[in-house]
Amino acid sequence: MSSKSMMLAAALIAVCLLAGCRGGGSGSILDPEDVRKGTKGLEMDFIERNPPDEIYEDSTFSLGIELENQGAADITQGILKVGIDRTFMEWDQAPSQVSSVRLEGKTVTRPSGEQDFLNFRLYARPLPPNIETHTTQITVTSCYDYKTIAAFDVCIDTDIYGQGLFEKACEVEDLTSSGQGGPVAVTRAEPTMLPHEKEDRIMPQFRITVANKGGGRSFRKDLVKEMCTGATIDIKGFNTAEVNAYLSEEALECRPHYVNLEERDAEVVCALTEGIPVEFGSYKTPLTVTIDYGYTDSMSKQVEIKDVR
Repeated sequence: MSSKSMMLAAALIAVCLLAGCRGGGSGSILDPEDVRKGTKGLEMDFIERNPPDEIYEDSTFSLGIELENQGAADITQGILKVGIDRTFMEWDQAPSQVSSVRLEGKTVTRPSGEQDFLNFRLYARPLPPNIETHTTQITVTSCYDYKTIAAFDVCIDTDIYGQGLFEKACEVEDLTSSGQGGPVAVTRAEPTMLPHEKEDRIMPQFRITVANKGGGRSFRKDLVKEMCTGATIDIKGFNTAEVNAYLSEEALECRPHYVNLEERDAEVVCALTEGIPVEFGSYKTPLTVTIDYGYTDSMSKQVEIKDVR
């Protein structure tokens, strides 16, 4: 290949990369900063007219459910449970009322996250002789594992008494966010530079606010199966999430390690207990907060069963 041809090929490859060329895809590309935005996770909806608003007794009908992972984490242990009033309905062809869910989250090349469609067959029992119509409810509950990662650029300033020991490269300030691609989010991080037990060091501390921004409830991440199968769960497993934090690559000591989100938000205090040398001055560095949790949400629809008499 001539040098001119090689230059042309390189230019075409560069254009393709900038334009987001992907085999078999739509070509849409999401800005990396937008991947971890928002407060959604697994979203559910009934497929139109599945089930219908009205059905007849002694007949089968379809229940269709659309699932989409609209957050930034992958769902690897999801469960979907369908609840019906067995006095008036039953499963057709003996299917399971529980289905497993595994959906990848949104990425730079998949802005909407992975989707799935589930279909169930149900049977409407004959109504009692003295009843012409009855309204019953179908409830769908999701339980799944999830992870939120919040990343901030924070200012570290070792001149905690303002003695002018060095030129300031940044200012210590509170940080806020509306969401990081999951229903549980870090909404605020308040940094404080504290004295250390060693005089030549300071201790960065961060007061972090974690909030449940979704419409469901969080629970301990290892209880996905129990949450959707009616197993007995210790009350401490509800409305909780595990929080870890890192300053650059150094793990911080966080208390409490599990936050209680029963009131929708909670605070955790994380500190670099080993400290930072005063001689480091002021500089910016990444603060990363990870939240591991399970999440459950539900939706329901009323269906009217009519007699055929």
